[in-house]
This record gives sequence, C-alpha cells and structure tokens, in this order.
Amino acid sequence: MILPLSDKLSAEGLEGAFEKLSKFGLTSYEIKVYRTLLTNGPLTAMGVVKLSGVPQPRIYDVFNNMISKGLVEASPGKKKVYKALPVTTVLDRRIEELTLDIEKISKGLEENSVRTGDDGEPPIWLIEAENNIRQKVKETVSGAKYELLMCVGPLWWKYAKKHIQDAIERGVTVALVLSPEIDQDEVGSKFSDAFVRRRKYASSQVIISDRVTGILDTESVFNSRKASVFIQENEMIHILNYYFYHTLWDPSIEIVNPERKKKFSFTTNWLMCEISDSMIRAGKKLSINVTGMADGKETELSGSVIKVENEEGLRHSLILSSKGRNYSIGGRSAKVEDIAMKMAVLHVL
Repeated sequence: MILPLSDKLSAEGLEGAFEKLSKFGLTSYEIKVYRTLLTNGPLTAMGVVKLSGVPQPRIYDVFNNMISKGLVEASPGKKKVYKALPVTTVLDRRIEELTLDIEKISKGLEENSVRTGDDGEPPIWLIEAENNIRQKVKETVSGAKYELLMCVGPLWWKYAKKHIQDAIERGVTVALVLSPEIDQDEVGSKFSDAFVRRRKYASSQVIISDRVTGILDTESVFNSRKASVFIQENEMIHILNYYFYHTLWDPSIEIVNPERKKKFSFTTNWLMCEISDSMIRAGKKLSINVTGMADGKETELSGSVIKVENEEGLRHSLILSSKGRNYSIGGRSAKVEDIAMKMAVLHVL
C-alpha cells in the first residue's frame, strides 16, 4: 500500500520510532544495526559498519547480542551475511516474554507478601497523570464481578467503553450516567442490557465497583491538576455511593432500560430497590437470593419480592417473602430492616 505524503513518516519521525525500541531492551548500537538491516536487506558485517556508523571493533559483539535476543539471523560459512527478523515477530516475542515475567513476579509477590498492621495498603490513593488514571479506570471497570455504578464524561467514556461492554457481557449489572457531551448515538445495542441515564449538565466522573472500590475525578470537582481519588475504604465508598444516587443518578433522564435481561446482581441496596419497584409496577414477578447480615451473623435467604418501601432520604427497603414470613432488606448500614444486604441476585420470572 502506498501512503499519501501526509501519512508518510519523515526521516526524523522514523528515527524517533526506532529509538522507542530501547524500551524493549535494545542498545543504541543494536537499534542502528537493526534499522540498517531492515532498510537495506541482508548485509555482511562490513556492509553494516559502512551504513550504520557502528564502530568496526564493536560490530561482532553487537551481532552476537542481537542473535541471542532473536533480532538477527546469520548465514552459515566463513563470510557471514546477517538478516534482520521482522519487527512484528521480534516485538510479539518480546511482549510475550515480558508478560510471562510479569505473571511470575505477580505470583511471587502474592505468595510471599505479608501485610500486617500499618504495613497494609492505604485505603485511599491520589492517582495523578492521565496514563495512570486511564489504567486505574480500566482496572476498576474490568474488576467488577456484580455491579458497576458509573458517571462518565467523554474522556472516561473513551477509556472505559469497551470494558463496560465486556462487563455487561459478563452479566455485571451496569448503572451508567452519561454527561451531555457524549452523543446518545454512541450508546448502541451492546448497552441494551445496562441501565443508562443522561445528565442535562456536566458533572463529576465517578465509578463504584461492587461497592468495594471507587474512583472520583477531582479535576472536575476542584478545577485543579489532573488527578483522581481511588477509594477502598468502606465509609468513603458509602458516602460516594450516596453522592452518586442523589446528585448524579436520581436527577438524570432515563434513555435505556433493559427489557430482555432476566437476572441482575446487586451490591447497592437503593439500585436493587429502584429496579425492583420499576419492574413490579410493570407487572413483572420477581424472586431474589440475598446474602447479608442479620443479628450480627451472615445469612442467606431466598424468596419472592412482594414490594418496595421507600422513605425519601431515609431508607430503601425491599420486602421479601420466604417460607410464610416477610423480611425487610436494607443496605449494609441498615438499622431498621431485618437483613443488611451485602449481595443479591434478582430474577425476573
């Protein structure tokens, strides 16, 4: 394929692209030799010296190192000819090696790390720089097992869109609030099993995963440096969850409501109650499996959903009928309900 002139790399651009190979462990001499062989085809050692500028006394050491790294092949015989392997072959192999190294390190850390007392990981982190924030957003979305609450603007939408789709396909219950800058046409069929709302005005970007981890975009809150807060502390997650409901979710306009999905997982009580109430009003029959705390002990309970009771600003309670008795289900900090819900699975019958 012939590229238009505007798409062709300049000599300086090509030089810069090759310099990035240093990230894969190549020395400056190895990069020069590799580029020379890729550009000119197979050459003898003297041919490479003339074209690359690598000093003759160093050339054979460079070749030996490159052969051991899988960058170059040498012909048999006394007068050797050297050939560069394709860039994709070399980099794919190196990426595979690095991935295996990372897996070994992660496994070793997991098996040998001991955390006690103050040595444990802090529950709140300040994440700075766009690359770090992007990675943390992806990790948080990809790590969800049951539920995702999200309010995103164009940047986080760009970071997370594919990972949100993957979460929906895994069966994660997704409650998504979009800022007005995101075109509604971008919400395609892959989001038909998510609860999607749209805000009239821009707002803070927030992610809460399984009511265990959360991210708050502080730039949109304080208009300061590009930074986000990553939270794993229970009370802070509770406050962030409360903020999400009252400030982001409740005032937003519904644009997608799942019609075909028959199973929903929840770790957030108000979301479970709102969805259950909406379905009951639509004439649907529901059953639920709840894991939670009752009288200081973990308990599991299954039964039919009778109704939802809501006192504005005070409580969301789901009423469950099981074995001839009714039980009230509240959130993790429930004070008046029979069971404080930790996780629940709702079935549409």
